[in-house]
Amino acid sequence: MTRTHSPDEPTTDDRRQIRLRALLDRRFLLLVGLFIALVVAGGWLAYEPHVAPATVEDSQPTGTWEEQPTLSHQAEIQRANPVFPVGETLRNQGLYYTRLSPELQGTYTYAYEAPDGELDTTVDVFLVLQSVDDDGNAYWTERERLERDSVEDLQPGQELQLSFDLNVSDVEPRIEAIESGLGASPGTSEATVVVETTVSGTVNGERISNRHVGEYILEPTGSTYSVQTNTENVGERTFTETVEIDERYGPLRSYGSLALVVFGLVGIATLGYGRHADLLAVTDDERRLLEAASQREEFDDWISVGRVEESDLEGPRIEIANLEGLVDVAIDSDRRVIEDPQQGAYYVVEGDVYHVYEPADRTPEDDNEIDEDEREAAVGGEQRNEAADSLESKQASRIKMSDGVTDDVSENERRAAASDDVDEGVGDGVLVGGDPPLFDDAGDRPFFENRDSEDSDNSTRDEAAFDELSSIFDDQEAEDYGDERRLEDNLNSNGETDPGVEAVDASDEEPEEND
Repeated sequence: MTRTHSPDEPTTDDRRQIRLRALLDRRFLLLVGLFIALVVAGGWLAYEPHVAPATVEDSQPTGTWEEQPTLSHQAEIQRANPVFPVGETLRNQGLYYTRLSPELQGTYTYAYEAPDGELDTTVDVFLVLQSVDDDGNAYWTERERLERDSVEDLQPGQELQLSFDLNVSDVEPRIEAIESGLGASPGTSEATVVVETTVSGTVNGERISNRHVGEYILEPTGSTYSVQTNTENVGERTFTETVEIDERYGPLRSYGSLALVVFGLVGIATLGYGRHADLLAVTDDERRLLEAASQREEFDDWISVGRVEESDLEGPRIEIANLEGLVDVAIDSDRRVIEDPQQGAYYVVEGDVYHVYEPADRTPEDDNEIDEDEREAAVGGEQRNEAADSLESKQASRIKMSDGVTDDVSENERRAAASDDVDEGVGDGVLVGGDPPLFDDAGDRPFFENRDSEDSDNSTRDEAAFDELSSIFDDQEAEDYGDERRLEDNLNSNGETDPGVEAVDASDEEPEEND
């Protein structure tokens, strides 16, 4: 009859957990070393950002220097007209009327901002007439100085102001005169008032030198003219100083290092607790279940789940040591392996013969308990056998002793019968056994009287010997009864009855003596 197994089939999560625990237990020292390395590395990386930040050189602004040139223009109404009163000054207009305001007045103001400084400043104003091509190349140029001014040690916030006057109505006739003198008018004619500013000195402890240009661009068209202003190469500078500051660390260095320390400490604590609480150890039963599950997955293509009837298992039984061997048998016999969950076994039925593999369902602890029970049973059996042998030996000795006593009693009876015969012979006048003397050696009594006396003495000695043997028998029976009681108690304590001992007890019963 096939045994019924109830194996605990591990799930996928169980197998994954067992494998993980086995890996952690096998690589315990390596993992602890790795976590210690993480703690050390994280502590080293976190030391600088949180304990002793490194210092770096940085440039910090201490001040700025900035030139602030201002170009303005205006024209006064000189002739009567229906719109503007005479004497009114038009300021910074995009368009002026040549007939009403022929003279243009320009004002140039120079100043600069800085923490401190002293600058020598020179301003030159020129009227530039020229003809240029489309790319700005000049065909001819004429320069006329209009004004000049200079200031030494100009302080921050001080202003240098310079004004000039220009009769715009004379500009066009001058350009026409130049072109007439040249006999040609190539390109485009331009009229510009250029203001050149040159500065040099010390600002915020540093040497400063710069030259920049401001322009009043004139466009005369006969009856009107327009004015546009422009500045180029205006000076500007930021003054800095080099200082040492704490280095700034990014979030990865600042917080990632602490995360490494915490992760390493948690890992060490977890592994230590798991080893101390014996949570990482994998038992032999778990290894067996894991190995069985792995084999089941490995040979899943050759296994079908089904039910094997008892009628199919009446033939010869061949036990296979492992599932791999049973699969080999199935392959060789062109059969499939049948897994019977109710029986907890795997079968390959081939004709009248069936091959079976039964996964071990006992843990090593169960095997140890069974071995201990078998050893106790064996020890108990040996004790019972020894007790039975001892009892048999004592019974044999008692029977032998009883036989000896019986022989002695029979001898006495024979001797008493012989004495009776002698008495009868004497009464009849016949002596048995030859011709003995009628008197004993002392000559006191006749022979037959001496024999009667001897028979009486022998009878007395026989009775004493019989009493002594009866006492010995009583003591022996008491001792044997104690042995039997102790043997019975031993058998009752073991919960078993030895048939051999019962047979000995039955044979030890003495037959009743017939009176």
